[in-house]
Amino acid sequence: MTDKRRLTATNLAAFQHFGCDLYLHNTYHGVPEATHNPHVVARLDTAQLLFKRGMDWEITLFTWLEKAGLLLRMPSAPLDSELFIEGILADDRLHFFIAGITFWPPQSELDRRFSDNDVNPIHFGLAKPDLIEIQRKDNKIFWRVIDAKASKQAKALHYIQIYFYAICLHYLLKRSPCQPSKSVAVWLPPQGEGTRCLPSLSDIKDISIATLASVLDKVIFREIPLAIGLPIERVNWHYGPSCRGCPYEGDCKIRTQEQGELGCIPNLAKDDVRILKTFAHLIKDNNLHSTSTTTTGPITDIEELSTLLKLPRVLQQTSELSPTIVEIVQQLLGYPRVGVLGTNEFTSSSAVVEAAKGRRVELIPRINYTCPFREDVAITISVIHDISSTRSSGAYFCTSVHSKTVGLLRQPVIFSEGKDFVANFAGLIRRFQDNIPHRSFQVYTWSTNEKSLLEKTLINTVSNRDDIQDTGLCIGTLLEGTALLSTDFQPLLFPEIFLQIITKEGKSKAYYVEFLSRLGISTDGDTDALRARLQFAIRRLQKENGYTKYRNAWEPPVIIPLKEVVERQLAFPIPGYWDLPSCSSMLLSSTLTCPSDDEILVNYKTPSTRKTCQEQLQHRNNIIYSVLNCLRALAVTKNGKSLLVNEAPPLSTKPTLICKEAAIRKLFFMQEMEVLSKLHELQKSRMNKYNAYPNIRYLGTVQGLINIEHAFVLLSDVFDIAPNDVFYNFLLVRLSRKDTPMEIPPEILFDDVTFAGLVVPLNGYGMSKWEEQHPRVKRAISFARICHLETNGDGYTTLRLCLSGAAELVEGETYRLTPRLVDFNTRKTLSSLLDIDISWTTSLSDFGSPHRQVPFLQLVHDVESFGNAAAFKEYTQIGSNLQKIYEVPKYLKNDQAADLTLKTSQYNAAQHIFANRLSIVWGPPGIESRLSNFWLLTNFQMRTKGRGRPTRSVCLFYVYWRLIIIIRAFDEALYS
Repeated sequence: MTDKRRLTATNLAAFQHFGCDLYLHNTYHGVPEATHNPHVVARLDTAQLLFKRGMDWEITLFTWLEKAGLLLRMPSAPLDSELFIEGILADDRLHFFIAGITFWPPQSELDRRFSDNDVNPIHFGLAKPDLIEIQRKDNKIFWRVIDAKASKQAKALHYIQIYFYAICLHYLLKRSPCQPSKSVAVWLPPQGEGTRCLPSLSDIKDISIATLASVLDKVIFREIPLAIGLPIERVNWHYGPSCRGCPYEGDCKIRTQEQGELGCIPNLAKDDVRILKTFAHLIKDNNLHSTSTTTTGPITDIEELSTLLKLPRVLQQTSELSPTIVEIVQQLLGYPRVGVLGTNEFTSSSAVVEAAKGRRVELIPRINYTCPFREDVAITISVIHDISSTRSSGAYFCTSVHSKTVGLLRQPVIFSEGKDFVANFAGLIRRFQDNIPHRSFQVYTWSTNEKSLLEKTLINTVSNRDDIQDTGLCIGTLLEGTALLSTDFQPLLFPEIFLQIITKEGKSKAYYVEFLSRLGISTDGDTDALRARLQFAIRRLQKENGYTKYRNAWEPPVIIPLKEVVERQLAFPIPGYWDLPSCSSMLLSSTLTCPSDDEILVNYKTPSTRKTCQEQLQHRNNIIYSVLNCLRALAVTKNGKSLLVNEAPPLSTKPTLICKEAAIRKLFFMQEMEVLSKLHELQKSRMNKYNAYPNIRYLGTVQGLINIEHAFVLLSDVFDIAPNDVFYNFLLVRLSRKDTPMEIPPEILFDDVTFAGLVVPLNGYGMSKWEEQHPRVKRAISFARICHLETNGDGYTTLRLCLSGAAELVEGETYRLTPRLVDFNTRKTLSSLLDIDISWTTSLSDFGSPHRQVPFLQLVHDVESFGNAAAFKEYTQIGSNLQKIYEVPKYLKNDQAADLTLKTSQYNAAQHIFANRLSIVWGPPGIESRLSNFWLLTNFQMRTKGRGRPTRSVCLFYVYWRLIIIIRAFDEALYS
């Protein structure tokens, strides 16, 4: 061991990244790096690629600053504060940046800070900030530390690094005429796919020094010295997913296995470990374990957890003490939520714990809705993400086709650069359509990151490609939700949408021609003939769209990230984390070794090894398919029944209805996708049986003010919901003692789309739809509305429900509440948007303007025409200052401050509101329920109190489909 005894700002950043005291302890005391890290050579090469990305961004930035006349280069020698100040004073520019500064930290001043915190001082090495910004304001000179970071966003590890630089320079320059700024910043690359994007001052992301000091002073001047000063055996550490890339990773992995640490369970974060240890202490402190389980010899953490979990009724008893802790433990350890506490038995052991203890692969016994048990054709796609580039889409694709069915169309492996993927994949789809159109298909990637890269590539291609047919075909096949739009959602809504449009009077012939052409119907004839033809088409759609089983919300997704499926179904004895090579080594023959992602990337970036890269990608796809087949062989019950309950669907390439005007197209599609996202979230919670809402026990019937109400008592300590006077927004399901992990919950069979816009209690039409539901739904489910909530003196909470349905009510029995989709606006919204789009398409006026005098579109495209005021510039500055006051990094763990901090999109929206009398804001689903913008507006007006009443303004929030008009009517309350 060498005695290094120095830390650098880069070490501090790595400490924030790994979140590990042991890393800092080893680094400071000069512990040699592990020599047996997995794929160590490839990781060194990928680290070089990351370093190259950072250097490329730094060169680009410095070159741009130099050409703009904003850069001053300093000699690469340790800082002499007097010469540094002389250089600044000699430069008469009002604003510029200094590069090349290095300095030794002021150790004596830092030692005093350590002494004030009652810890032994530690020493730091040479510091090298990228830039020092110099600004002259009001006859004063201000300096600020800025670091160039080739990242998409500022991170916690950046903040500790630049804050440390700022502390040191504060002491080094305290006797100079230059004053420190109140913030530090990182300079990020421009967000764009192309290399033509130039740096911009707007990409400087600053943060208040006071904000950082409130947390980082304690970290730097107390917590780090304490950790470094401990004997190594007492240093806090945990081997988990965040350790990937640490120079000491190999040693920690071996130590974890030898000592039986909780890190033997893969994918456990530090917070997860704390939860599991709290759970164990809860059992022992409350004497829930018997003396027979006590051992006299040493026992590892894994062995202890295994022993405790096998105690009779231990989860039920612990749940009575802390239901929330047990709920989290069940999710971490792969327990399905079975029945209800106190009525059904829990599984006696955890497959996850037993796998780590016994060092063997274990099956997690639960139904899998995501992965099909078979398909005729499997398509595996491997995606390379070039980490040396700032692009967010895939750089290189390998597409392989697999089938066990003899005689099906065989396809060669397709290798594609990012720009060519859509055309190549569209050609593959067309060959399948022409030759085997009715066979079942399923697309697989290995990781969710690859799936995301693939989807981003598709989305980015929409605006870049001239061949819209290829793009539309790939989006309809691969993009999540489009199959549901074209097969279930749009056909269900279209007849009503069309009826709402066609009942409007005064439509022109051009309008009907455009409408019919979008439906692929003949446009011959006069206006009356066209109208009659459209009415006939609507009636035909109504007849064709009778009830079909709502299957899509719990069918396999369009693209399945296989790692996520395997992780949920199989428990591996692999400490820390696992990837495809380690997974395949557990499941497949030892001869089928899989190359790592790092190895593939290095070969991709080396021109001479591109052929090797292609061979590795093809082999990787074959490994993915082999892992899939192995999963299917293992995921069976003791009686041979598969836990994979779905079969892959046929290839779906039906086009969705797409509006032509860009803004309307976005609103139309986003409204549909918002509903789909809600559906998928509902179904996901139903599949996993982890419900945010509680189990309840039936007490009896009571007479309410108007209706008969049913009383229940809550069986959970967490319930965050209010009574509802209007909507039956829940489903009530009776729990059964036969409710096992192998049982499909009846809620999954419920058709949310059909009933989302129907009034409950159901009328005649609604009852006809109810009769078409699955028999289990009709037997076991009732619509529920919470009428009243009340907590008595004993701490028990009772609620009264109004019910409509057939679920049998038995006093003393247990039920569960599940939220359902309620949506009365989608049909009206989509019909209005479609109407506007057709009106825009057929408009004969002002083709030079984007809105063509369509009023709604004029609001979207020409906001400035509604005026602004000079005072709004002052308001934007006030809004910016408010954001900085509450801008706390995520790692500060300050929930209250985080609630007051706007996200980037929200901040931009608020600034837009301040800068204009009329504002158009595009936002994500649910933004209208988040009060952050309204808080900022209110706080802003409080800040401007006394400066005269601000100009009344209007804000229009386009929340996908919602149009919210906010007039600052609360001025009266603020200024009265």
